Amino acid sequence: MLLGLGGTDKIALLSEIGKIAQEEGLLVSKVESTAREILSGNLAHLLYQEIRKVMQTLVGSEHDRPTAKQGLQAPSHFTAAPSSSNHMAVSVEPEPGLADLGDLQYDLPEIFASIGRTAQAIDKGWLLLIDDMLHLSQNDLAALMMAIHRSNQEGLPVLLIGTGLPKVARLAGDAKPYAERFFHYANVEPDFH
Repeated sequence: MLLGLGGTDKIALLSEIGKIAQEEGLLVSKVESTAREILSGNLAHLLYQEIRKVMQTLVGSEHDRPTAKQGLQAPSHFTAAPSSSNHMAVSVEPEPGLADLGDLQYDLPEIFASIGRTAQAIDKGWLLLIDDMLHLSQNDLAALMMAIHRSNQEGLPVLLIGTGLPKVARLAGDAKPYAERFFHYANVEPDFH
């Protein structure tokens, strides 16, 4: 978690991390949790496009297509949440009982695990970059913590790097007391020339 005040180039650092990760062969997704987007929806809608892109990339792989197709079934339920901006068709029938509870704290861990298992089957990894985590609700932060916890428990190649003001560390801890175990909190200082 990259923490610092405004103007400390956290976003530039996050972008550079994403670039290096892509060069190393990881699948990289990047989202920004602006206050406007969070007020108009929730984390599920914020992640919708990126999860679809990652799973479609995995389905397009020749290495383990059946595993990837099964993995795409989990986001089918997750991404079916109503949204005025959601006009994409789902190309795989959802599997009943897979990430379909309608509660992000239960569904998001299923999604992350599904992506992780699918990526692992084809020797890939997934890096999710979230800028300005400050705007996420406590419920959304808790869902992210649970998703990362589940991925870690299963040893899956799923990573999350976020940015925010220094108080994001406290907000994450408020969302889930064990959040401090999942992140290395790095303070980003202004670069004075």
